[in-house]
Amino acid sequence: MDSKMDEKVWVNIEEFLRNNSKRNDHFGNEYHVEETLGEGALGVVYRAIPRGSEHTQELKEEVAIKEIKVESLGDLAAAVKEVVMLKDVDKHPNVVKIYDDLSWYTTDDVSPHPDDMLNALKSDKAEPVDCRGIKFYIVMELLNGNLQEKEAMTADKDLVWKRVLSLTDGLEHLHKNKIFHGDLKLNNICLRDEDSLVLINFRGSMQVIPQNASNSSSPSTIDKSGDMIGYAGIIFGICYLYNQYPEYDFDIVPLLHEWGKEELRGKVLEQLVAPLGADDAERVTEVIVQCVNNRDSRHLIPSISAVSQVIYKAESYVKTCEGLNKFCELAGIEFEQRMLYRAWYEELIAAVPKDLQSSDGKLIRDKLPEFTDDDDFPFLKVYNSIRVDDIDRLAKAYSKRL
Repeated sequence: MDSKMDEKVWVNIEEFLRNNSKRNDHFGNEYHVEETLGEGALGVVYRAIPRGSEHTQELKEEVAIKEIKVESLGDLAAAVKEVVMLKDVDKHPNVVKIYDDLSWYTTDDVSPHPDDMLNALKSDKAEPVDCRGIKFYIVMELLNGNLQEKEAMTADKDLVWKRVLSLTDGLEHLHKNKIFHGDLKLNNICLRDEDSLVLINFRGSMQVIPQNASNSSSPSTIDKSGDMIGYAGIIFGICYLYNQYPEYDFDIVPLLHEWGKEELRGKVLEQLVAPLGADDAERVTEVIVQCVNNRDSRHLIPSISAVSQVIYKAESYVKTCEGLNKFCELAGIEFEQRMLYRAWYEELIAAVPKDLQSSDGKLIRDKLPEFTDDDDFPFLKVYNSIRVDDIDRLAKAYSKRL
């Protein structure tokens, strides 16, 4: 068994291979292919319309169908891993949606038995399996162009920041679910809309952290680091393309590795100042420098959770000040800088009336402590989590306590 996959993944692979075999006429019955979107060494991607059969009736919009070239059992296993691991985590707006109507198909009358495939996957001593008659299709959401395409570029500063934030959110969601992408680059990032990026193309590169892995010596350390180096390259690429608009250059990320450690910070900062602004550019430059300069000492590369706090710090600060100013206006009190931090936050919790509910029906006094851990500006989450009229009641309750 692959040491980088836990038992749960193997159970999913076994279930998938046993229950999802279809004959080659099934594909045409379910979807009408409109056009070929692209073709590469790993397969072909089509734009298709569900025919509205019992199997696809819940799919109301066009889909993308990726046909995987299966030349070996390893190819099939890599494709199946992509599906079962993505289906096993909660949906996220910045990770491509894989739909449930997924199957592997045989294109001739000779079909490998699932037992033979599973034995070959788990043991090097098993008899080889002929997979040349197999095709594998993944049905997923249809997205816009990837970041390497000229049409995906933008000269809008706000969109640059929103794209950086959405990429951060998507990667953080994967890592929290013990999943690593492994091949982050501009053409593996698509647009859902102008301000939201989506991670795609996990085939053969995604890893699952073993449940009993240790911190520094496990394969997961390497995988995390690879993602963070790729993440740094994409942030740099987004800003670099902003500066080159409407011209563009596909050979971007290698620049980070060509520049020496001494000149890296200055060259990166030069590209980030225009789209991000001086203060934010300094902060994000430090993230990129830490990821790239420590690629040979990967245990020093920051985690995506740590980077997320850095990336969001300025935006969280601004939003928290806006929320607190409104709160103070409702409470009839003056805004104070100390309200931004956790010490004042304890006063706020003490002021909550026992009957005050949050928007999800839970008592705010019970809900508030959830937001205190590892959060520089906890009031932001409070303000965004409850109704406007509850904010009004909370403000008045706090003012009465003074």
